[in-house]
Formats: sequence, C-alpha cells, structure tokens
Amino acid sequence: MKIRTLLCLVFNFILVSSSFAAYAQNELKIMTEDWPPLNYRQGSTASGPAVDIVRSIQKKLDSRSNIAILPWKRAYEDILVKPNTMLFSMVRTREREHLFKWVGPVAEKKYAFYAKKGAGIHLNNIDEIRRYSIGVQNGGATQEYLRKNGFTKVEAITKVRQNLNKLLNGRIMLWYESSETVHDVLKNENLPADSIYQAYVVDSSYLYLAFHKQTPDRTIELWQRAYQDLYDSGVAKSIYQKYNGLHLIPSSLNR
Repeated sequence: MKIRTLLCLVFNFILVSSSFAAYAQNELKIMTEDWPPLNYRQGSTASGPAVDIVRSIQKKLDSRSNIAILPWKRAYEDILVKPNTMLFSMVRTREREHLFKWVGPVAEKKYAFYAKKGAGIHLNNIDEIRRYSIGVQNGGATQEYLRKNGFTKVEAITKVRQNLNKLLNGRIMLWYESSETVHDVLKNENLPADSIYQAYVVDSSYLYLAFHKQTPDRTIELWQRAYQDLYDSGVAKSIYQKYNGLHLIPSSLNR
C-alpha cells in the first residue's frame, strides 16, 4: 500500500510539473518601452493609457503576465525571434505588416519634423529636409521612414528627451517624432509648448499591440475581441480621460 501510495504521489507530481511546464512555455511575455505618453516607466512599474488597456484585456482573459519595460531595440529583437512575446505600442507599417500579428489599433499619432523656436526653418516638401541633421529614435518607425526615403544626416538615440536637448542645443536641426511624444517630453522638462514648432507634418499612424508571428490565431482573436469590448463598453474612453489623452483615441474607433 505504501509503495502504491508513493507511486501515486510521484505520478501526480509529474502531471502537475508537466502542466506547469506547458503553462510556463505558453505564457505570454509582454514588453513595452519608456515612451510617453502611451506607455512609460513610473517608479519601477509601467504606466500610461496603453498599459492600462493591456492590463484591462489581461483581466478579461485571466492573463497574469507581467509587463516588462525594456529598451525598444532589445524588445523589438526579442519579438522577432522569440515565440509567445508581445510588444506595445508599435506603429503598424508596411515593412512590419507580415513580421507580426496585430491587435488594435490602440492609438493614433501624427508625425512631424520639429525645429527650435526661432530657427527660421520653413519646409515645403520632403526633399528640402535632406539638407538638415535629423534626430530620431533608434530602431523606431521614424528611423525606418528616413532610411526608406534615403536620408543620410540621421542621428539615432535611445531616449526621446535626448533629441529635445540636442535640438535646443543646436546639435541637430530637426527632430522627427510624434506630436504627442513631443508634447509630453516638453511637459516633463517644464518647457513651454512653443519652445519648438512643427516645420513639416508628414503623416498620421496607428499604433497596435504586436505579437510574434507564430502566435495562434485563436489568441489574437481573444485579445482583439477583449480589446473591442473595452471600446464598446466605454472603458477605453475612461482610460484615456484618466490620462488627459482623448486625442490619442484612433479616429476609426472614437465614439
């Protein structure tokens, strides 16, 4: 009897261990970056409207994965090669379309070239921009855009506020970034909104939750459905109101 009991205990332990291993293997690794105003570091945790949306979806799906805050380039390299990974908030571009699976959009942003107040830079087209040095985020959609369009005077950095400092100090002449990020950085640095100005508006882009391309379609369907429920129920609007960010809501979903 003792031997039989011992065997049963061992068998149950193996089953539990196997189940846990399977769960751990399928558990989603969720990543974001310090990129205000959508997602950013607050103390030791992630915060921002996009973070709250992800956590609200997780609650609906009973997902308990932590949200890791990583440098963009490292997180982007991880999601390209590691299954069971998700990264937000990511601009959905043609180049990235088939690299990932998508849930969203969670926000909409306009992109523009910014110049220092009093610089006297007035631009009429993209070709006029090529003569100036331009600051961008390393590995971001802005850098991809400049590379695709053959820009050569490009300086890439890791943290967005570095570009603001370089622009104000004359180390670059233009800063290519989203309007909301620019606004938030100026606010955090206690600088007037008119310290810089839009010299040329390029486009608006939608931002999504990006999943590794091998993520099961069923997982994407569940996340998308839970995400849509947030908008239909008004929860998403409340989240953006909390952060004074109603202007970030995608125009296609704004109610």
